[in-house]
Amino acid sequence: MTTYKKILFSVIIVISFFGFAELVSRIFVFPSSYDYIERRIIEHKLTQRKKNQEFRIFLYGESTMHGGALYPRSVIGKWLRMYLSDLLPENIMRNITIVNFGRMGADSNFIANSFAETIVYKPDLAIFYTVHNDFCLVEYRIDRISKKTLLHKFEDFSRALPKKSSFLSIFNRLIIQAKIKRSKIKDARLGAEDPWYRELDTPEAFRKESNLLRPGSLQFMLVMENFKNNVGRIIETAQRHAVSIIFFEGLSRWKGYEPIRSIHGTALTKDMLPVWERCFSEADNLFARGEYKKALTLYCKCIDIDSSYARAYYRAAECYERLGEFDNARRNYTLANDNDYFPIRAPSVVNQFYENIRTSDIKGTDVIQTQKLFEENSPNGMVDENLTIDQIHPTPEGQALMALEIVKVIYKNNLLFPQEKFRWDKLRSIDEMKKRLDLNNENMFYIYTGTASYLTKNYREAAKFLERALMIKPKSVFVKSWLAWTYWKMGELEKAALLYQELYWERPSLASAFFKRHPDIKEVLRSER
Repeated sequence: MTTYKKILFSVIIVISFFGFAELVSRIFVFPSSYDYIERRIIEHKLTQRKKNQEFRIFLYGESTMHGGALYPRSVIGKWLRMYLSDLLPENIMRNITIVNFGRMGADSNFIANSFAETIVYKPDLAIFYTVHNDFCLVEYRIDRISKKTLLHKFEDFSRALPKKSSFLSIFNRLIIQAKIKRSKIKDARLGAEDPWYRELDTPEAFRKESNLLRPGSLQFMLVMENFKNNVGRIIETAQRHAVSIIFFEGLSRWKGYEPIRSIHGTALTKDMLPVWERCFSEADNLFARGEYKKALTLYCKCIDIDSSYARAYYRAAECYERLGEFDNARRNYTLANDNDYFPIRAPSVVNQFYENIRTSDIKGTDVIQTQKLFEENSPNGMVDENLTIDQIHPTPEGQALMALEIVKVIYKNNLLFPQEKFRWDKLRSIDEMKKRLDLNNENMFYIYTGTASYLTKNYREAAKFLERALMIKPKSVFVKSWLAWTYWKMGELEKAALLYQELYWERPSLASAFFKRHPDIKEVLRSER
C-alpha cells in the first residue's frame, strides 16, 4: 500500500470513528451551550428528563438578573423562591426548580442563544432581563454590527463547532466540572488575601471617540435592530416550544448619575458656542447658590440653543426636581440619558420597544413595566438609593419588587397551579424575608466593594461604598489603598494623604512599592504635610 493510500485510509478511519461516536453520543447526550451556561446546568444537576409534576423556571439576562455585586447573596431568583415558598404549599414547592442563567456582561445575542440552547431542559417559564448591554458594551456593539470577513466567519464557525458536537460536549463538560472544583479552591484562597489595590491607570472607554454611540446615528439604529432581532428570536423559540415567557423592561436611576459623555450637536455654530458657554456657566453658578428657578431658565435657554447636549437636560431635571415639578424632572432626566454618547443606561427606545410587545398581546408573552414599578414605589416617583444600588442595579428591596411581579404574572396566568392554591395571607414583609438572606457585615463588605468596582471611574460614588466597606473592616489594606487612590483621583488630597500615611506605617513595603510607581503622588503628599 502506497503512503498516499495509507494516509487516506487513516483519514477515513478517523472520520468514521468520530462520525460513529457522534451518532452514538447524540442518543444519550445533546450539544452544549456556553461554558458559563453549562456550569449552571452542572451546578443545578439539570437533566433532560423532568421529575413527575416538576415545574421549571429559568431566568436569563445581564448583570441585573445575575445579581451584580449582590450575587450570590441576594438575587431575583432567591426572592422568587422565598415568595413562592410563602404562597404555595410545601408539597408543590418541592417540585419547583429555579435556575438563574443570568450573566455579568451578557448581551441580547448571548441571552437569545442561551435560551435556544437550554430549551432541551424543558423550562415551563422563562424570564428575561436584556436591556442595557447591547448599547454600552463596546466590544459587543462593534462585533454585532460590523461586516465580517470570510476569515472572521471561519473563526466564529470553528469556535462554535465544538458546541454543536455531542461527542465533544462530553469532554467539555468534564473540563467544566474540573474548573468548578478549582474555582472553589481559588475563591477560598482569594478571600483570605488582603493585597494592595492595583490602581487603574487605563483610559476610560468613553473617552475614545471610536467607542461613542451617537444618538440617532446609523450605528445606533443597527445596534437597536440587532437588539430587536434577538428579542424576536427569544419569542419565536418560546412559541415553537410552548414556553411561557416574561420580559422585564429596563430600570434606570436618573438622579445622582449625570450623563457619561455630553457632546454639542452639529447645529451649534461657532458664533453661538461662546453664548451657550456663558449661559451654561451662569446657570451652574445659580444652581450652586440654590437659585433653581433662575438656573432652570438659563438651562432651558441652553437647550434651545443646542438640543443635543445631555448635561443641560440633566441640570434642568435637577432644577425641576428641587422645585417639586417631578414629571418635568423625569422627562428631562430621560432626555439627558437619550442624548448621552456613552449610554450606560439604555435609551428610552428600548422600553418603548417592550411597550409595543406588551400592548400587542402576544400569546404566552408578558412584559413587566420595571421603571413604572420602581417609580410607583419611590418618593415623588423618583427612583433613589432605596431601590437601586447604582445607576441600573436593584437593591435587595428592588429585587424583591421584581420577584413579586413575577409571582403576580404566574398567579394571573395560572402558570403553576390554580389560583386558589395561592395563600396570599401568608405573604411576609420584605424586611422579614430579607433576614433569610444573611446580609451580615462580612457579606455587606463584599457587596460594597463589588459595587465600588462597578463604579470604579465614578470616583465620588465609588468612594461612598468604599467608606462603608472600611467601616466594616477598618484594617483592610485592600480597601484602604483603594479608597486612598479614589480620593486622589477626586482631588481630595488631605483624605488621600491621611490614608497613605496610615498605610505607610502599617505596610511600609507595599506603600513604598506604590510610591515608586507614582513618585508624583509622593511629592504632592509630602508637600501637603
